[in-house]
Amino acid sequence: MQITLSPALQAYMTQVGSSLLRVKLDAARCCNGAYYGVSVDTHQPHDPGKYVCIKQDGLQIFVATKLAQHTSVIELAYGRRLFGMKPYLAGPEALLGAVLMGFV
Repeated sequence: MQITLSPALQAYMTQVGSSLLRVKLDAARCCNGAYYGVSVDTHQPHDPGKYVCIKQDGLQIFVATKLAQHTSVIELAYGRRLFGMKPYLAGPEALLGAVLMGFV
């Protein structure tokens, strides 16, 4: 699996001094129905058995196994999201999450 990190994300990882990224699938309910997406954060996974660990460029990147099975390239970026700046999966994350969770 190939993981591409944007220059902004690389600068963020250096700034916070973290060498760990976790890419996980999320499901949430809201008034308009269900939302499915992919989230990226800098926390250690609670259950490492549910993730594939990839070491690249001095980083440990934990990717959800369901996501790792269905894609060979992941592009991660850093930028403004709803509640501030944070790492995210570049591309149509809600659609990708819905497909992988089996709801499309």
